Amino acid sequence: GAVPMCGVVGDTELFDYFAGAQVTAQALAGLPKYPTVNWSDIVAQVTGTLFTDFTVSPIPNITTTPTGTKYASVIENLTGGPRPMFDLGFKSGGSFAYVWGVLGSDGTVNGILNKSTLDTNRFTYTIEGDAAGSTALNNSVLKLTAVPDANRLRRDGLRWIPKANGEFKIPVVTLHTLGDLYVPFSMEQIYNKRV
Repeated sequence: GAVPMCGVVGDTELFDYFAGAQVTAQALAGLPKYPTVNWSDIVAQVTGTLFTDFTVSPIPNITTTPTGTKYASVIENLTGGPRPMFDLGFKSGGSFAYVWGVLGSDGTVNGILNKSTLDTNRFTYTIEGDAAGSTALNNSVLKLTAVPDANRLRRDGLRWIPKANGEFKIPVVTLHTLGDLYVPFSMEQIYNKRV
């Protein structure tokens, strides 16, 4: 049998989540629809708008502004929805700082692919308890579309980033922490749909 634990069982969808985290941060910070490659030019401004404290080390501590609290709600919904441990994972678990550190990707997954695989078109961003704010966010956020066949088959029949298809030949049980935001619980939800 097999037991994937906290695995990237949603494959390229993990990178879509990172892109969604970035474009919603930009939109909530009131910045125009910048392409992802300009993240380094705006990260300080976005961070200052969303957080009053973004301490990564030695003990993680993230404190949000009112706008940042809305952003945390968006991240909660992107990563699997309301659940125990989300707040702890976001504010002091340390994993969200890693998400913040990888934003600004060009979609080639550090050069593994030749073209961008980022696609945020399927996301509907939700700010819990704020229907008008959610609508405004969805209307203002940059939508990214993957380049067709960015994760094409190689000559050996495999993909550059393997696709998890949910076809089992042995027993499989998966486990996933609820507070991890770098490889979030939503990976399990994606995997469950495929299976």
